[in-house]
Amino acid sequence: MQYLMKYLIHLITQRFTLWASEFILMLTLLGIPCGASEPIHQAKPKIQKLGTIDIDLVETTPIVFKGKLYRFEYVRQRYWANKTGDSYFRFIDHETGQATPAFAKGYHLGSAFVDNDKVYVSCVSIWDAPNIELFTSSDLSTWEHRTIIERPGFGIFNTSICKTDQDYVLMYEIGKPPEFSGHRFTSLFARSKDMLNWQLLPPECNYAKDRYTAPHCLRYLDGWFYNFYLEAHEGYEMRVVRSKDFIHWEKSPLNPVLQFSEDDKKIANENFTAQQRGKIAQAKNINNSDIDFCEYQGRLIINYSWGNQHGVEFLAEAVFQGDQDTFLRSWFPEMTAHPAADLVITNAKIVTIDKEHPRAEAVAFKGEFIMAVGSNDTLEKYVQKGLSKKIDARGRLVVPGFNDAHIHFSDIDPDYIDLRYITDPKIITEKVKAAVANVRPGELIRGGRWEHEMFHNKQWPTKELIDPVAPNNPVVLSRADGHSVLVNSYVIRNSGITKDTPDPYGGEIQRDPVTGEPTGIFKERAQGLLKYGDKPVHRTPEEQQARRMRGWQAAFDMARKNGVTSMQLPPGGDFDIYHKFQDMDKLTARVYIGGPLTDDEEKLKRYAELQKRYPKDGNWIRFGYLKGFIDGTLGSGTALFFDPYIDAPDKTGLPMMPYEKLEQLVLNADKLGFQIGIHAIGDEGNHWVLNAYEKARQMNGDRDRRHRIEHAQVLHPDDIPRFAALGVVASMQPTHCITDKRFAEKRIGKERCKGAYAWQRLLDAGAAIAFGTDYPVEPIDPLEGLYAAVTRKDRAGEPGDGWFPTQKLSMEKAIELYTLGSAYAEFMEGRKGMIKVGYLGDVVIFNEDLMTLPHERIMSAKVDYTIVGGKVVYQRDEAQ
Repeated sequence: MQYLMKYLIHLITQRFTLWASEFILMLTLLGIPCGASEPIHQAKPKIQKLGTIDIDLVETTPIVFKGKLYRFEYVRQRYWANKTGDSYFRFIDHETGQATPAFAKGYHLGSAFVDNDKVYVSCVSIWDAPNIELFTSSDLSTWEHRTIIERPGFGIFNTSICKTDQDYVLMYEIGKPPEFSGHRFTSLFARSKDMLNWQLLPPECNYAKDRYTAPHCLRYLDGWFYNFYLEAHEGYEMRVVRSKDFIHWEKSPLNPVLQFSEDDKKIANENFTAQQRGKIAQAKNINNSDIDFCEYQGRLIINYSWGNQHGVEFLAEAVFQGDQDTFLRSWFPEMTAHPAADLVITNAKIVTIDKEHPRAEAVAFKGEFIMAVGSNDTLEKYVQKGLSKKIDARGRLVVPGFNDAHIHFSDIDPDYIDLRYITDPKIITEKVKAAVANVRPGELIRGGRWEHEMFHNKQWPTKELIDPVAPNNPVVLSRADGHSVLVNSYVIRNSGITKDTPDPYGGEIQRDPVTGEPTGIFKERAQGLLKYGDKPVHRTPEEQQARRMRGWQAAFDMARKNGVTSMQLPPGGDFDIYHKFQDMDKLTARVYIGGPLTDDEEKLKRYAELQKRYPKDGNWIRFGYLKGFIDGTLGSGTALFFDPYIDAPDKTGLPMMPYEKLEQLVLNADKLGFQIGIHAIGDEGNHWVLNAYEKARQMNGDRDRRHRIEHAQVLHPDDIPRFAALGVVASMQPTHCITDKRFAEKRIGKERCKGAYAWQRLLDAGAAIAFGTDYPVEPIDPLEGLYAAVTRKDRAGEPGDGWFPTQKLSMEKAIELYTLGSAYAEFMEGRKGMIKVGYLGDVVIFNEDLMTLPHERIMSAKVDYTIVGGKVVYQRDEAQ
């Protein structure tokens, strides 16, 4: 059969070249593999099943009312939380989970429709009803009721209303009389100009009398009516047909719309009890039914049910990454043959990170999403004059937008003293002196990013560098890793710290070995002892806000200039500022914002509220993971190791808490369904975190957790396979390798360094890796991370094969970990991280081909364009 198919394709291609593309498309739609190298862009619309959200709920309708997303629910008598003894209707706020007041007690099979700031609920008073009822409200609290259709002798069930260009159409499902219903069930139709007076359409306007079908959802677009319905077919599945006259119906060649699968049983409701989870796991699943959907923030929110089709049913949610018009048209390929793209990139070298189609020449965007990927010729049809913008890449490299999986992103302070890459400690003195000249006595001076291992003498700096030039100002200068600070005597005195002050747990006051006095270096939790005693700078609220917004704009400008389109922020992210920029249409990066790992019940409740407000199914601002710390850093000598440091034989690092405390924090947050990320640098620190995650899985059961270890820098060989076994994401920053390698062997010796920054060993073991920068600890520029990943050499380009060269990555793999790998770490691998149809339109165009560029030139390459959500948010002046 395969040989015959290949021969047919060869024959047709040879003799009828003009028909080749159409033939391949036909084979694809029939499900026959054709070996085409070109992606087919009229594939089945991708619906992502999110999982089960409730039990015993079936007919539900998502709606958008006054800008908010709700779910209309028909609550049956048997619903597990229904204590009323009767059925009723209600709406659930999608963001908060709060229910509106119940109404329509005793009514059944409702369906909601929104028009002109009013909500209409069509329903029946009993199953097999002779009438159709309509409830109307403008506030979801008070409802007017009327009977709109009376059909004695009929048995009416589900209903659905849609709006055309001129009127309203009602589809209603009947089970009797037989001469109208045929083989139960059949849909009939009525029309109205005002939602009050309805005209029944003749009986020949129906679907479908010849077999078991259950109509549920009606939509209208461009003269076509789309009927999404249930059909018995090897179980039960949702299908779609369309018609212009309700008589002649056309089936989608891409059916089914939804078909039962194991994805239905995924848990998407963190509040399910163990008993409910067990019921879901053990349930028989032979259907997907009762689909309904609405468009919200550029994508489709879909509700459907699954179960045994005999009363045991579950409510599930799914999404389609595109608007309703695109969704409807996509089921009928000829309607999507030549839609106009908003933006098309042609003549490019596209590295898609999509293993099915790794290379392409062109990509087209519609709205926020990628609508097509393929050759120049294939995508030319999407370019329409006056509607489509076109970028001729002229052979330049195009990759998915970079997703920084670990970044401390904030506004840029213009007064901050930047000490990155300095080699002479005297520069600290000079820069602090210059800063003091511009402030009043008592004002705080901040700076940092110094790295003493880069100094000529490789010695820790001391307060004596600052005291002579800043006797009357508090000064705090952070080390590059942020785990140690240098302060002057002004701060030490104001903090009441002397040589007799004990080190706090998890912290160290560095002391002069002769006098015992503090040197000015405070490591880890010892920083909490500091009191700066600074005098506030007096600015009006307006001046302060303007200054803050300028700082944030500068930060966003920096990110987009470097091709960063997504960011995953540990604790400290400001939800409000991202909202402000989104409202101003200036948010140019998607954010995943977490909170500190805690056992404080009030904070955990607030996190749960934030999860609902910023859910995982959002595309822009989402609640992220809870972050904790178990140790310090290698550079500060505070990372936790099994064995002592080579250069400090009396030390093994500083645990931030006892293991028992870590385990309890993890167990508690994991039980509540949160994703967790723990900072761990040393091999024992990583071991502790893996142990805690393993304990959580044992105690709280299996689920898709994707807990993370932030940094995962130095690993014991026995722990490397545990990342994959436990499903733990290694959230790593490749630039740490080329920064820390200068002193790593001095600290811990060559043998332990074999487990340091062990990207390839983790990948070989099947682990998931997400790349980031740890900005501002390291530069935000992804090119530095890519350089580090493929060379493992210092930034000057030292000779040789690099540090532990077997751990080097290919450029394509490094890009993948920085895009798709990072997307996986935040549960978004189905929406971004690849240049693929249906994915978010986030891409970067470089001026150089990183795939072939000599390594010494990688960091000098430039981003020519950054595109986020299909919009150009950055264009380099020299780019054309």
